Amino acid sequence: MRYDEIIEEGLRVFEAAKIDKRWLDLGCETGSQNRINRQHIDSLTFEMRILGSEFADTRASLFGVKLPAPIMPAAIISSRVIDKLVKSELWHSHTSYSFDLDYMGEFARGVKDAESIMWWGTNSESELIENSIQEGAKVVLMIKPLKNKEKVLKVMKWAEKVGCVAVGTDIDSMFYEKAYDEYEGPKHHGPQSISDLKRYKRATGLPFVIKGVLSVHDAKIATEEIGAEALVVSHHGGEAIDYAVPVLQILPQIRKAVGRKTTIVVDTGMRRGTDVFKALALGANGVCFGSLMVLAFAAYGRYGVTSMLQVLYSELQRIMNYTGCKTVSQIDPTIIHTQSFFGSANLQTYQE
Repeated sequence: MRYDEIIEEGLRVFEAAKIDKRWLDLGCETGSQNRINRQHIDSLTFEMRILGSEFADTRASLFGVKLPAPIMPAAIISSRVIDKLVKSELWHSHTSYSFDLDYMGEFARGVKDAESIMWWGTNSESELIENSIQEGAKVVLMIKPLKNKEKVLKVMKWAEKVGCVAVGTDIDSMFYEKAYDEYEGPKHHGPQSISDLKRYKRATGLPFVIKGVLSVHDAKIATEEIGAEALVVSHHGGEAIDYAVPVLQILPQIRKAVGRKTTIVVDTGMRRGTDVFKALALGANGVCFGSLMVLAFAAYGRYGVTSMLQVLYSELQRIMNYTGCKTVSQIDPTIIHTQSFFGSANLQTYQE
């Protein structure tokens, strides 16, 4: 199945279910952070290195899981879009949908079928998550920054017990999420001190992930003081703050600050395999897609998620073929050029 076929069907379903497409781009207030983020991604271009190249090997490993490519869905606890869809008349009359009201389980099956990692957000222990792991899903559990710190600690320990491959929390929703000019929330989220995060880290033997890192300041505290093994460079799809710095602009600085031992994943605004290549070239170990996966799931359920991930794997391989990168480890930042009104610049200065 082609990328455009999945997108067109997803958008058709949205229209038929009378769901506003803006729900796929939930930036807070003016929404400028998502626009600026995408403009920056689009400003990064490639030179071709064809001579001597061959078909690339996109395989990678994250959190001890062997992957066809370092491409995964972004962490979701549920989707406001899919919530609306499963309650619509369209869903009840559309027999081709392969999901039900417990759609997160079907989403996880689609991720498993693509041999990827399911990033799963949660506020509590969940039988659905445990069942998905028993079915073979590889889960990174992202626990929301709850005001109830003991509950966070309890879920942290539970994650290891049920077989998650990594666990963490998303600091970018500590001060609540916000879409457009809606009231910010949810109010059961709250600030987590550095001492709290250290305590969570000590409570688990799993790799500890801090999501929502968008500065060298936070990256160094996360790794040097808290001891996090992995960071997610993200601003929560634009629901943290308006005018946030683009993720791929800050990424090279974060990579330089934390060194090569720390696993770095990026999300927010990613759309194609070429975006994955850009992120990997600038220092990421993996890339997550949010709204794109929701749209694929709306289009074809579990099969849509699997198909979209496989399309992205193929797109990444294609750009690697054309840039002379035989493996993911050979992806070279000097292939990237920045385009602006003042000309082009090569990104060799970001190499360590």
